[in-house]
Amino acid sequence: MFTLELEELKTKAIDKLRELIAEHGVQSKHIGKMCFVIPTDILSFWLETSNMVTEITQHELISNNGYRYSFSDIPLEELLEIIDYYVELFGNDK
Repeated sequence: MFTLELEELKTKAIDKLRELIAEHGVQSKHIGKMCFVIPTDILSFWLETSNMVTEITQHELISNNGYRYSFSDIPLEELLEIIDYYVELFGNDK
């Protein structure tokens, strides 16, 4: 029951992220996709020893070294924190 609710929350949050990136995203400096550049002075999440999340696209995370990671490569709480930041920044009017 709770696992299903958690998965639904994750899906809803990612859908909102994709919508916001489509409306407000910028060109990634690493790949040819739209993204949000994560302000590492506010949000800092490490994927490996030398790979910090610096961009988030509609489908993946990008590190400071240009490596691509799945959303599932960081804890759900951290993913939701990133998404919450952009929902608060751009509003939640939809």
